[in-house]
Amino acid sequence: MEVYVFGDQTADCRAFFAKVFTRKDDVLLQSFLEKASEAVKAEQRIRTHQSPAVPNFSTIQELVNRHCNSVCKDAAIESALMCISQFAHFIG
Repeated sequence: MEVYVFGDQTADCRAFFAKVFTRKDDVLLQSFLEKASEAVKAEQRIRTHQSPAVPNFSTIQELVNRHCNSVCKDAAIESALMCISQFAHFIG
């Protein structure tokens, strides 16, 4: 059995996402990012406490850009983006 441990969930992952978003030729990575975007949108729709800090987005790239440039942050989104970046690193 393999166990993967994800580290600090508060790190700034923008620099890593900048590299990930340039890898348009990696079909598996692009598929993961599309599925991750769908999952985050689905979770946002069913949240019991809607947060005004969560911007509208179509892709993970849009979410990263809008959330990181926002003054008001959402802890759940930050954690989700950190996990997505770590899985993207693992996949890539």
